[in-house]
Amino acid sequence: MKKLLSFLCLLFLSLSLISCKENPNTEPITPEYIIRFDSVGGTPVPLQNVLEGEFANKPEDPIRSGYTFEGWFLDGEEFDFTKEIVSNVRLVAKWTKQTSSLTGYYEPMNGHLDSTFKTTLHKLLKDTHTIKRSYSQLWDDLAKLDQDPNNKDNILCIYTGRSIPIANRDKGSGGSNIWNREHSWPNSHGFSSQDYYAYTDLHHLFASEKNINATRGNKDFNYVQNGNHDTYGNKWDNTFFEPRDEVKGDLARAMFYLVVRYDDPAELDLELSETATGSSSNKTGQLGILSVLLEWNILDPVSEEEKARNEKAYSIQGNRNPFVDYPEWISYLYPQA
Repeated sequence: MKKLLSFLCLLFLSLSLISCKENPNTEPITPEYIIRFDSVGGTPVPLQNVLEGEFANKPEDPIRSGYTFEGWFLDGEEFDFTKEIVSNVRLVAKWTKQTSSLTGYYEPMNGHLDSTFKTTLHKLLKDTHTIKRSYSQLWDDLAKLDQDPNNKDNILCIYTGRSIPIANRDKGSGGSNIWNREHSWPNSHGFSSQDYYAYTDLHHLFASEKNINATRGNKDFNYVQNGNHDTYGNKWDNTFFEPRDEVKGDLARAMFYLVVRYDDPAELDLELSETATGSSSNKTGQLGILSVLLEWNILDPVSEEEKARNEKAYSIQGNRNPFVDYPEWISYLYPQA
C-alpha cells in the first residue's frame, strides 16, 4: 500500500510539471535593452528602455556651444532609428565646430557663444547703451516705437492692441482711452529711481492703456488658470499676469534682454525667478516666472513688428535687444531653453 501511494504521488508531481511546461497561457518574456546617448559635451539626453524587436525614439538634438550637431553614430556610422533593437546600444553624438561669422554690431560676440556668453554680451549692451533717455522724453519715444501703422496719430497698447490717440497721454484724469508708459519689468523690482538706466530703457518700456497698465501693476508673468480676464486675452489674479498671446514672446524677450544688460551688482542686477517675487531694494531685482517666459518665447516667435521696434530703439539709445536679432541665443543664456 505504501509503495502504491508513493507511486501515485510521483505520478501526480510529474503530471503537474508537464502541465506547467505545456501551459498555453504562459507567455515568453521579451528581452528589454538599454539605449544610451553620449552627447560628448552637449546637453544630456536620457537613456531609453526598448523591447527587443521594437525601435528607439529619436530624441531632440542636443546643444553644444560653438558646435553644430550632425547626428547619432554607432561604430562610425549614422544610426538608423528605423532599425529594430536586438541588443544594448550606445550612440555617440557627432559635432562640427562652428566658424565665427558675426559682423557689425555683434562682431565682439565671435568666439563667445560659450560659457563667456553672458559676460561678453553684457559688456556689449552696456557699452553701446550710450544715450540715457529722460522719463519725459519717453512720451515721444514710445509714440514712435509703438505707433499704429494704420494711423500715424495713434499708438497701439501692448496689452490690448487698441489704437489710442497719441494726444491722449495720461495727465492724471480718468477714462478708458488714455495711455501711459509701462515698465514691463516693474520698476519696483530693483530700480525705483529715475537715476537708473533701466528706468527709461526703451527695450522694455511700452505704450499701454492706463487701466490695463494699473491691472498689471507689479505682478509676475505667469499662466493664470482661475482669475479675471478681459476681451483682449489678458488674464490676472492677485499674484500673476498673463498677457494676450500675440505679445507673450515680445515681453519674454524684453525680460531676457534686461537680465543680460543689467548684470552688474555695482549698478543693477536683475534675474528671472522660478517663484513668485515681490518689490525689492534698489540694485537687485527679480521677476517671474522664468520657465513660463522661456515657453512664451517659443510659442510667440519674433515678428516683423518686433524687429522694426528693435531698430527704432537702437536708433534712439544705441544698443539692441539680441534676443530679437538672434532668438536662438536664449539657449546660451538658459541651457534649459
